[in-house]
Amino acid sequence: MIMFFVFLILVAFLIADFIMDDRKISPIKVFNSIWLLVLSLYSLNLSYIQSPLNDRTALVFLACVGTFDIIYYLARGVSLSKRRGTASKEQTGRSDKRRQKKRGDLKSRLKIINVAFIVLFIAEIVYSRYLPLVSLAMGRGSDYLNFGIPSVNGLMYAVAICLGAYYIYKKDPRALIYMGFGLLVVSRQLLVAMAIEAVVVFLCSRYHFNKEKPVRHFKIKFIAGAFLALLGFTAFGNIRSGNDAMERVFEPRPGYEQLPSAVMWGYSYLEFSISNFNKLTSMTDGGVNYGASSLNALLPTVVSKTIKLPKNFRNSYLVRINFNVSTWFPEIYLDFGIFGVIIFSGLIAMLGWVLYSNSIKKFSIRNSLLYAVFVHNILMFFFVNMFLYLPIVAQFIIIPLIFKDSDE
Repeated sequence: MIMFFVFLILVAFLIADFIMDDRKISPIKVFNSIWLLVLSLYSLNLSYIQSPLNDRTALVFLACVGTFDIIYYLARGVSLSKRRGTASKEQTGRSDKRRQKKRGDLKSRLKIINVAFIVLFIAEIVYSRYLPLVSLAMGRGSDYLNFGIPSVNGLMYAVAICLGAYYIYKKDPRALIYMGFGLLVVSRQLLVAMAIEAVVVFLCSRYHFNKEKPVRHFKIKFIAGAFLALLGFTAFGNIRSGNDAMERVFEPRPGYEQLPSAVMWGYSYLEFSISNFNKLTSMTDGGVNYGASSLNALLPTVVSKTIKLPKNFRNSYLVRINFNVSTWFPEIYLDFGIFGVIIFSGLIAMLGWVLYSNSIKKFSIRNSLLYAVFVHNILMFFFVNMFLYLPIVAQFIIIPLIFKDSDE
């Protein structure tokens, strides 16, 4: 019964947003669409790893979805009512020389960052004494999780994602520097984040520079790109883990034994994180770690070890050790219980409206990239809490520093 209300809220607010906002990348559309998809697929119950959602899990979902949607619309309503009472002023008279100077400053910053990134990557290879993709090709295992200089590698991930997305949007060949980095360190996460952010920036630009809806050709390219990404994701997973690994751990129910490997990979990453969280809620009411779980997830490994934060008990609630993510809920739930989920969902909803409204007022790379990071994070909510992952969150600082005062 609780899940029925979850679905009802998702559908109702999604329909309302389609009526009131024709942009396809509003926070409500992204958030509600991904949860509708994931929860609908979960109900198919293709694997023995899945179990029926217990009442506490359903209550957490209701708290999350209801809070996000309601707080977002309250923030939207307050903001729009204030805007109507204020005369809008357009900036005019900005000199071409000033714009050219800003573009020149941006090009100089990017040139320095690109060179520094390459130098640091070489330093990481020397420090680690191996390269994950080469090591994997030679049959020695990729050991990608331990590659790089601690903490420095996380910062490089943040730079690679936002600049990779920027160069992909600009159709600049320098995107290959950052895409190549993702391939060499065998990081699907980096490549997926880069692609999502590039698509969001592109869509933001379309609504500003083309008053008509985005061209149909883009929709075809997007669908084709998503299909190729799924194939690439599957192939990358098979290369990294072995071709038969997925079939051994998927445990299909009768009638689903012959599912293609690509379907098993995709379904598993969409659904098994929910199974993990469902197991966690059957073990504890939450509110037991008092911030330690969130800090462990957010802080660099070096820092968390130095201050000796207590570890969470993640391994005890995984349904399979192969799938070690559990949606975005566990850290907040373990630290502060359902009340924490409500507070966090409300804060994220308000942040979403602020970043979204900034991105639609006037196009700039800075505003669009910041909103793209947010979209990426809520798209990944079914998987893991990217707001507690330093290489992603660091972009909220790096993007304004790189693209400050940029009119692009």
